[in-house]
Amino acid sequence: MPAKFSWIPVAVFCVLVFSWSVYRDIQLEKQDSCDLRNRVVGARMQKDGLSPYFYKWKKGDGLRYYDPNNFDSLRVSNITASPFFHYLLYPISDLPQRTISVIWLIAEYLMLVIIVLLALALATTRLQQWLVIITACLLLLTEAWKMHMGKGQNYICIVLGAMLFYYCLRKKTPATALLAGICAVMLVLIKPPAILFFIPFLFWVKTFGPKLTAICMLPLIIAGVWVLTSKRERYLWKQYQENITQQIQLHQQEWPPTQANAPDPMFPVWEGIDRAAIKQQAGPFPDKIFSENGNFFVVAQQLFHKKVNKTILSVLSVVCLLLLLLAFYKRHRAAGFALPDLAITGFCLFMIADLFSPVYRHQYYTVLWMFPLLLSAAMYQPLLQKIYLVLAVGLLLNVVNIPVLPMEHTMGEYIMLVGFIVLSLRRKTGTV
Repeated sequence: MPAKFSWIPVAVFCVLVFSWSVYRDIQLEKQDSCDLRNRVVGARMQKDGLSPYFYKWKKGDGLRYYDPNNFDSLRVSNITASPFFHYLLYPISDLPQRTISVIWLIAEYLMLVIIVLLALALATTRLQQWLVIITACLLLLTEAWKMHMGKGQNYICIVLGAMLFYYCLRKKTPATALLAGICAVMLVLIKPPAILFFIPFLFWVKTFGPKLTAICMLPLIIAGVWVLTSKRERYLWKQYQENITQQIQLHQQEWPPTQANAPDPMFPVWEGIDRAAIKQQAGPFPDKIFSENGNFFVVAQQLFHKKVNKTILSVLSVVCLLLLLLAFYKRHRAAGFALPDLAITGFCLFMIADLFSPVYRHQYYTVLWMFPLLLSAAMYQPLLQKIYLVLAVGLLLNVVNIPVLPMEHTMGEYIMLVGFIVLSLRRKTGTV
């Protein structure tokens, strides 16, 4: 970087991007954050001692469990969040939906700020700090972030948990080890496949030490005992598992069980949500969201016009996971395992499983890449410019919409995956 380089234009750009994004997301939130509603209904039902995973609204149920997106001929509900995530919504779940939606918008931006601040704390040079800020601003311009905010999704919670876990783990104190363990348990309870993220950290147990490892594992033991010994928890998690099974059948056109359900009463106004106002709001702010499904089976169908069955998806996923883990171990076992490499490899494992998922990955799933993108920005090394250029191309492909380039967002995701795998397998390890 030239000695006289001025960061003022970059700072102005970042301020403008952040300001525009906040304004845009406020307008998108006003158009009904529909995915948030099924999580609110799920939280309310659990709070009332009910299971939400196969609930269908019936005449006389009123507005408390009403979700206009849960009217179809399926037996399974559209509620797909874990029982634990519903617990997290308990404090606000009894508020009107309109109020909850505003609170969730604010909460998501607060989580974003915390994530960026943690990444800035990891950076050791001014260039790294600016790269973190620039990366965060570019993420705000992606279709993934727009859809995530417009739908009221919760994937930023995964990013926050991963960043907090990493930040606490590197401190190596009993208190931060306990907090890291709590973050790890929350991640797995929110999204069970996230357990893949923690597998590479097993290579770091010797460095971390037996005492801190035991402290870190304590929340996992407590959570395991809680879920296994509670009849209520076992029932909810069993229902959740069956719900996901039927969701997979739905996404794979395998015809899950159906039943006769009540029609949508089409309440014109419910819990502060005004259908007419939403329709009117969409007029002056037609910020269209371009969504792609980045699953491997979707890409395969596009390229080869053949359906990939679930068994093949599972086998390919396991093979890729094992190959990456083996390559990572062989590359670093002699020189030692650096924490940044463990984190990036772990997240690649998690994302590989996600890309091979039989459930359609809508565009908001791409928000998950925020963790490795910000972490790699905080550990930027000039010697690795070519790898960072690859990551930048992958990110920019998720910002732009190019009509002549089909599935550019999906292409960007796979480019980022390759870039992060190469970054984690490099011989020169980071120290962040």
